[in-house]
Amino acid sequence: MRLSEYLKPEGVVILQSSNKKGVLRELCRAVAEQTTDVDEVGLDVTEDDLAVSYRVEDVMEKTPPHFNEGTPLGDILRTIAETTASAFPVIDAAGKLSGIITIDEFRAGLRFGQLHGWLVAYDLMLPVKYQTFADRALIEPMETMRGNLIDYMPVVETAENPRLVGMLELAAVNRLLSGEAVRRRRIAEQA
Repeated sequence: MRLSEYLKPEGVVILQSSNKKGVLRELCRAVAEQTTDVDEVGLDVTEDDLAVSYRVEDVMEKTPPHFNEGTPLGDILRTIAETTASAFPVIDAAGKLSGIITIDEFRAGLRFGQLHGWLVAYDLMLPVKYQTFADRALIEPMETMRGNLIDYMPVVETAENPRLVGMLELAAVNRLLSGEAVRRRRIAEQA
């Protein structure tokens, strides 16, 4: 039996069996198979291992570029030109998430040349399909983003109060986790 069958990311698994010594022996054998040499501890840390230990709030962009629903197209153009972001949350007057503008929606808005003076963020935004919360384990939104082929995810306060508190961009999170995994491997190799 593999160690991963006993250990779950959400917490400790309590083993219930009439043969507790046998189960414990099997668990110890699984641990021994996973970690065969003390010198190897820490060398095989992966980005997903790290993502389980991080919370969304640890890696999210806390002040993402965003627009109010009434932001005119000219201001949207300026903001897009000044940032490297690829998705921009749209908020209402109370700061609650009401939609999102991606570069694709922005390009679509450019086709309406004669309406540029009239277009605002509300006209360009799409409904938000996926969002997450700052206190969630990072692995959860990462799996959602990977599974749905999305590069960004707004972070809101709670489901009841969807006030924008940040933004996750998958590429930035991957860079951070890869760098941290390399750093930890180097430390383990030096130890």
